[in-house]
Amino acid sequence: ENLSLELFPIGLYGSWSRRDWDKNASGADIGLEAGFTIHLGRWEDWFRAQAPEISSTERFLYLVDESHDYEQIEAWAAMINGVTGSGSSIPSMATLNLIDAVAQTPSLDITCSTLGFAPIAAWKAAVAEAERLGMRLWLYNGGRPAHGSTNTEGEATDWRSIPWAMRKHGIEVYFYWMSTYYSNYQAGEGATNVFRTAKTFGKHMENSSTNGEAGWMYGNGDGVLLYPGTDISFPQDSYGVWGPFASLRMKYWRRGLQDVEYLELFKQHCGEELMQSVLQRVVPTVLWEVGEANWFPDISWPQRWDAWEQVRQEMARGIESACARTKTTTTDMPVRRYAAGQCVQIPLKVAQKIRAMKCDGAGDP
Repeated sequence: ENLSLELFPIGLYGSWSRRDWDKNASGADIGLEAGFTIHLGRWEDWFRAQAPEISSTERFLYLVDESHDYEQIEAWAAMINGVTGSGSSIPSMATLNLIDAVAQTPSLDITCSTLGFAPIAAWKAAVAEAERLGMRLWLYNGGRPAHGSTNTEGEATDWRSIPWAMRKHGIEVYFYWMSTYYSNYQAGEGATNVFRTAKTFGKHMENSSTNGEAGWMYGNGDGVLLYPGTDISFPQDSYGVWGPFASLRMKYWRRGLQDVEYLELFKQHCGEELMQSVLQRVVPTVLWEVGEANWFPDISWPQRWDAWEQVRQEMARGIESACARTKTTTTDMPVRRYAAGQCVQIPLKVAQKIRAMKCDGAGDP
């Protein structure tokens, strides 16, 4: 459909490091610093040679995933900052805590952090330091109380809250790690029948009186946002449908993204101050504002679905009134259109503020 990717990860989850980037085409050792210049240059040259819908894609090198080897991350990031030629425009990214990133890996271009609880003062200081360093902050996974739960037992409004939280704090990208984790190989359990088993990640090790089934990294729906229309691993439960089924969580996520579109229109027609007042009313305490002193804090965003729809209606009325006064229409505004047939692993670009990646596939998210 001639739709571009918003973001493209080079070496997803750090897979580039297993491809001998420190060697030339004949296999001779050239050192990783020279290898970065050669390989990133090739990637950049390829992108620039493509059609506009491809060449406009933002690309980055996924250095490493959830590593605590800060010395190695900093060394790689510093090498990438020294790349010459066309590849010098490709930034580095790693998944690690922002507080550690600004202290241990200041050469990193993008840090992608996860949040559930966070020390308020330390995170505020880290955000300020990242801005000083020119380090971009993205977020991935995470959950309550910082933002909504990503698992199936979360409230319907949880996924809807995530784009609101990102918009409130100006986070460009929210990265959800996987949408089709049908084999729980990290727990050594193999294929999961996702139509009969809620648990998709981790191990069942005990039956807790408070939490029910529990164990190492136990997660219901973790890594699964799309369900197979045709399941060849468990044909007895296959629906025989071409293409995947979108989960309700993905639909709620889409609703939150659309809300943020409304926020942008509302800001353009009614002003920044009114838009910020809506944000503060709907998500008053999210991300690092939550803190870590109370393990059972009240959730700040509305739990009732009608409360969200009421806010959207209020914004729509405000936009309509502003349009009537200025004799313009919302069709004059540059709003992103969401295309059917896109399998979304990370949400689409939202109102020039929230940027994201998407994978290949089919299905209406």
